[in-house]
Amino acid sequence: MSTVTEITAATHPDVFARITRLDTPPASMWAVGNVDLLSDSAPRVMVTGARACTAYGEHITGELVTGMRRDVTLVTGLAYGVEGAAVRAALASGRPLIVVSASGLDRPYPLAHADMHRRVIDAGGVVISSAPIGAVPTRHRFLERGRIAAALADAVIITEAGPRSGALHIAATAHDLGIPRGAVPGPITSPASMGANVMLSEGAHVITSADSIDALVPAVAVA
Repeated sequence: MSTVTEITAATHPDVFARITRLDTPPASMWAVGNVDLLSDSAPRVMVTGARACTAYGEHITGELVTGMRRDVTLVTGLAYGVEGAAVRAALASGRPLIVVSASGLDRPYPLAHADMHRRVIDAGGVVISSAPIGAVPTRHRFLERGRIAAALADAVIITEAGPRSGALHIAATAHDLGIPRGAVPGPITSPASMGANVMLSEGAHVITSADSIDALVPAVAVA
């Protein structure tokens, strides 16, 4: 495994300025890869959504990630479905990547995405986690992962999510922190789009193109 760096308020105050906006923020985190990305002033967009996404969700995720402005860094995870599609699109298009994990950095999860974990690091991205080395993912750590990812982003986009998707917890954290959140509308007959459609009914920004994501970023990007 590549060198692991501990991230604390003392060593990376700019990173923790975002993290400490959370209720009960972690005291420390760990990172592997290009840690400088965490302090970079480039705008960041989180893209996440259903693990069991449809072909529609996978396609639109790839289109949006590929089409976003070139100065935008992608924040996401390594889960199946939307997140996997987002990472693949970022790697293919050379977009900077911050990946937040729910497990220790020596235990890529899911295991089937271990190669993707390595490719993120090899491509100049960074993988970060509040879980210590050796830790396995748990429900609590998945929720914590989502809160951290939202706090690190300047906008949170849900491309497809069912009514009980964990991505909705991430969107709720973004709302609580005053971070713009957007959702891609989907067919009213598709359970996989029910959560995203509810977000739109509750005031989330309508995302129909990469341009509509870009429009959210300038006003909220951290200098």
